[in-house]
Amino acid sequence: MANSKQKNLLVTTALPYGNGALHIGHLLEHTQTDVWVRTNKMEGNNVLNFCADDAHGAPIMIKAKEEGQDPEEFTKGIQIEHLKTLKSFGIEHDHYHSTHSVENEQLVNEIYNDLVRSDLVYEKEILQLFDDQEKMFLADRYIKGTCPSCGAEDQYGDGCEVCGITYDAIDIKNPISALSGTEPSKKKTNQIFFNLNKCKDFLSGYLDELSIQESVKNKLLEWLGGDLQDWNISRDKPYFGFKIPQHDDKYFYVWVDAPIGYIAASKCFCDQNKIDYLNLWGKDSNYEIHHFIGKDIIYFHGLFWPAMLNVSKYKLPSSIHAHGFLSLNGEKMSKSKGTLISADKFAEVYEPDLLRFYFASKLNAKIDDIDVDVFRVSFSGELAFEINVDSNYALHLWNILIEAGKEYEITPYGTETMHVLRAEKGFIIVGQDTDGSVNPEDAGLGWMLSRKKDFIGKRSLLREDSIRNDRKQLAGLLSLDGKTIIPEGAQIIRKGA
Repeated sequence: MANSKQKNLLVTTALPYGNGALHIGHLLEHTQTDVWVRTNKMEGNNVLNFCADDAHGAPIMIKAKEEGQDPEEFTKGIQIEHLKTLKSFGIEHDHYHSTHSVENEQLVNEIYNDLVRSDLVYEKEILQLFDDQEKMFLADRYIKGTCPSCGAEDQYGDGCEVCGITYDAIDIKNPISALSGTEPSKKKTNQIFFNLNKCKDFLSGYLDELSIQESVKNKLLEWLGGDLQDWNISRDKPYFGFKIPQHDDKYFYVWVDAPIGYIAASKCFCDQNKIDYLNLWGKDSNYEIHHFIGKDIIYFHGLFWPAMLNVSKYKLPSSIHAHGFLSLNGEKMSKSKGTLISADKFAEVYEPDLLRFYFASKLNAKIDDIDVDVFRVSFSGELAFEINVDSNYALHLWNILIEAGKEYEITPYGTETMHVLRAEKGFIIVGQDTDGSVNPEDAGLGWMLSRKKDFIGKRSLLREDSIRNDRKQLAGLLSLDGKTIIPEGAQIIRKGA
């Protein structure tokens, strides 16, 4: 019997950028989307799930050059890697496409011409930041400086990740080129702008109807109530992307063709399955359109994207599901600081469902950041390693370690209820205080201590309470043969605070 209340749902996930491997931050959003899609399918709803690689922009062009590849071939290789990673974490899509596609180029030109006919684009001369050493105008992501709105430092040239505002790169304070490390100069150039201010009345009404978290809607209304900046939708060559019609030296800014990539992925799927894609995206479609995104791209999805769609023949999004950032030990993950955790590396060491379960247990309707505490299996002495975890998670982790270690012929050596316990060259630490009652000999690790040199804590080993028979036991890991060294940098994840 058919479900009379069955819904038709079209779901998208924000497009991963095609210049490198996925990290666990990407998996946060993909897990959220995948769980939502599976739940709705179990409830009997008809769900189509689309995604694609965001395959344009100066960063891709520059990265491909560094790799000695053509940008198009480079992004194809990255897409294959992304699909392999997503599959290993059980992430499924009805179709996974690329923004560098025939479908997307056709759609981008179509919607751009709609904007032109609606008198929503214009051209004007502006100043832009130019790297004199590299001899090129700088893409927004190759400019770092101070946010002109809130004063946060180390922000990119297109928007602040602290206050969420977007701005022109020329307005950023204390700009530095990420390519050369030099202060860029300012040069005049003609650019094409999207007149967002003309869309204020429409956007106000649209936000009243849009299903979105209240805090996100309030932020969008705050931006809408201010002086909306017209949006520069063009970029000068050299650039990897689609050329703007009637402008041989101008390319569409990546944020023009990226969201249109949602429609392109759907169209490719429909063409392959002999379906009219307007059944999904046409103004009269009975599909609800749901976008899953991070809170850093709310401005684009909540204002620019619907304003573009409004003058086209395509349906507006029904709902936007925003989530917070994924932080690591209380700090934002950073590639430059070496705190990004590769999704593939995680899957090599641990069962991917562990991460899916963790994310699923933490995600909710709020946009609070989700913190992941990572404890490294760290070198402590010469061949001894320790793992520190909450006591209420210890048994679960212990069982995981036993199973995971079988393949590598390693096993946990012992446990201790103290929340932190380690030996550093004989210097025994319990919690944050020196205790002195725990001896590496207790755990059969006396061989890690130097017999020839003095070391911190050596004298403590001669104290009476350090040689008692009822001493506490050292927590640590030891390989079965007592010689194999556990790879430095192996990681274990536990629930955040």
